[in-house]
Amino acid sequence: MICFHIRHKLYAAIGVHILNTLLKEIVKIDSAFTSINLKGMKSKDMSRKK
Repeated sequence: MICFHIRHKLYAAIGVHILNTLLKEIVKIDSAFTSINLKGMKSKDMSRKK
């Protein structure tokens, strides 16, 4: 349960940091998106490169 609270504290801190950070120069975003969900899989069955 402690990990749950720490995780949300970290998310909140990162959110504040992101909101207060000004970007400079040109920002580019790659439009490629790969949908992959490895939740619950054994490491030997994952499709990642080793």
